[in-house]
Parts: sequence; structure tokens; C-alpha cells
Amino acid sequence: MIKRNYSFLLLAFILVCASCSKKDLSQAYWEDAPIVAERVMVEGNELIKLNPDLLTDTIVFPLSYFTEELDIIKLDDRDEALVSPQQKVIVSDNYILALAGQNNPCKLFERDGKFIADIGGIGNGPGEYRNIRSYQLDEANNRIYLFSGYSSSILVYDFAGKVLDPIKLPRQLNECAFHVKNDRVEIIVKPNDQPLTLAWTQTLNGEMLDSIPAEHLTLHKGAWALRLYSDKQEDLFAVHFMTLPGRADTLYHMNFNTMTITPRFMMDYSNREMQPHSYEEWKDYFVGSTSEEIHIVMVNEDGSGDRRTEGDKPAHYIVDKKTLKGNCFRIENDFMVGQDIVHQPVYLFENGYFVRNMDPGELEEKLETMLQSEALSESMRKKFTRVQEQMGDDDNNYILFAKVK
Repeated sequence: MIKRNYSFLLLAFILVCASCSKKDLSQAYWEDAPIVAERVMVEGNELIKLNPDLLTDTIVFPLSYFTEELDIIKLDDRDEALVSPQQKVIVSDNYILALAGQNNPCKLFERDGKFIADIGGIGNGPGEYRNIRSYQLDEANNRIYLFSGYSSSILVYDFAGKVLDPIKLPRQLNECAFHVKNDRVEIIVKPNDQPLTLAWTQTLNGEMLDSIPAEHLTLHKGAWALRLYSDKQEDLFAVHFMTLPGRADTLYHMNFNTMTITPRFMMDYSNREMQPHSYEEWKDYFVGSTSEEIHIVMVNEDGSGDRRTEGDKPAHYIVDKKTLKGNCFRIENDFMVGQDIVHQPVYLFENGYFVRNMDPGELEEKLETMLQSEALSESMRKKFTRVQEQMGDDDNNYILFAKVK
């Protein structure tokens, strides 16, 4: 007579069901999504072309689909450590860097929120700046690099805030993306600055080593580069130049080891009127907008200015690199039970993290509602309860962040 271990069989069945449910939940967001792009070969390289006419619906993703669990840190509340909610915040493995805000310099914190130092200051003197266009937080070499725009150098600091010798640039630049790699610097600029060079490598003293001409990427007369998108990915940059008026363009991969630039992803506007649009790249997806609401300040000779708006309200899209399935999308912060709905999903992630810089008053209001919700997970309930119990009248801002999976 064969004895059956029904307890074991029941446990096995439950585990299989749980595994299937998890798998189905992950795939459910894409189940009805159409294939919206095609792969074509251009000079031996694969180019993915998105057809915007196929973006007919919206996928709503929870933030947890893309990230690990949300953490929350209160920044040091000493007067010299205070940051404003408008300051952009960068999280790395061991540090938190608040980039400069209005009349407030960059500030470096330990990962637990302890204030370390101001990084530079607001002004026009040595080691000072007015705004920050691009940056690099280099933990391996204890260095912070900042580029402030309309400058012929990259500012350099150590993690104690000491001003070090700047990195010289061959000429004054309005905007650039850069990466310092030991004694070499990799630079990308908008293809409308003279001379018409798209990218180059140089020494720390500004000596150019190698370069790539702008050629077909040159912005012609009347075109305006609104934004240089660049994201460092291992040995290459993903690069896109958002322009007004819009033009047939591409997201490129720039490889400084081989000094080559390769088309990687584009919007196919061959069968419809072109609109301003943008491209960005995540690990497993291409994302961007199919239109763009652009606010432009027109400055007159006498210094007066007028603001105008061009383009439509953005419609954000996502395309899976493997399946080429996609659609319009948005992301809800399920860690905060829907209280925090993100309307600009394309710009959520940077440096491998989702980051939110929150005023304590705003957070306190949200906590009261969230802690009453049965949908709040037990782990997040413990985190938010602990935060609520420790909140004070003179708190500095809170940083909410989650590492990208």
C-alpha cells in the first residue's frame, strides 16, 4: 500500500500556484500590449523603429514593478544642512547629493542622512556656480564633478567639500555631458557649438585626444537644441538631442573606446506630421514622449522676457527591448498606496534609483492617510509609523528612494 504525503503535495501545489501568480502578475501589464516597433539593420547595426500610431492605450505600472522596496531617510536637520523641496537629489551606494537650488549650494550627505559638507557655493568665484547642468558622483576616487554651463571648466571637489583644481575644457561650453575616467575625460556637446564637434576625449588639462565631428547631426540654422539627454551605461552613453522644431532624429549609443556613434532607437514619423518628442533609455526599455509641452522664455535686447508654450501635453510611451511590445504608460507609487501618483514617468529614474525629495509637511499629510489604508504593506507600515513617531517641527526634508531592479 502506497502512503501519500498529502501535506507535502499540498505545500508543493501552493508553491507552484504562488510562482504562477507572481509570473502572471509580472506579465499581466504587457499581456494586451501590441507590438509597436520593428527591428531594421542600418550599416550592420540593429535599429528599433517605433510607430507612434500604434500607441493607442495606457499601461499603469506600480512603482514596485521597476524597483525594490521604498526606503525613507530624514536629512540632517542642522541649519547648514537644510535643503528645499525644489532641489534635485541624487542617491548613490553610500551618499546622497542634493544639487544646487536657488541660493542654496550642493550638499553632500551620508546614505543615512548625516550632513557632510556643502559642495562649492553660489557665486562667480573659484569653486562657485549659479546652476548645475551636469554632474558626476565618483565614489571610487572620492570626487564630485560639476558643470555649471557657460563655462570653460568642470569644477572638482573632494567629499569633504574642498575645492580642487578644475578640469580645463578646450573652449567655453553652454551644456555638455561628461564622464571623468581616471586621467581621461569623455565629453558630449550639443551639435551647434563651433567648431562642430559632437564628442571628444581629453586630458584633465584640456588637451584633446580624439574627437567625432557632428556631420549629419549638426543642427541647421533655425533649429534649437532644447535638451541634451545622456545616460552613462557601462562603456557607452545613450544620447539624444531634443530640438525645436522637431526633426527626424534618433537615440544613439556613443562608444568612447571605439570613438563611434551608432543609431539605436527612433520614432518613425514617415506617415504622420512630426511633433516635438524625446527619447530615453532604461535597462530593459526605451521610453520617451510622443509630444512635448515646451515653455520658452524669449529674452529681448533690453533684458525683458516673454514666455510662450509650444507643443501638446506629453504622452509618455514605453517599449520593451526584447518583445517590442509597448504603449503609453504612467506609474503609480504603490508603496504609498496610490497617494503619490507620478505624472512624468520618463524622468523618474537616475543613477539607478527612483528618488523623491519631500517637504516634511507634505509627507506628514500623506502619512495620516496612508497609515489608515488596509492596502499599505506591513513592511511599509512599520517604516512610515516609525517616521511619523519621530517627526518634529524643525525637520529637514525627507528623501524617499528605491533601487531600480
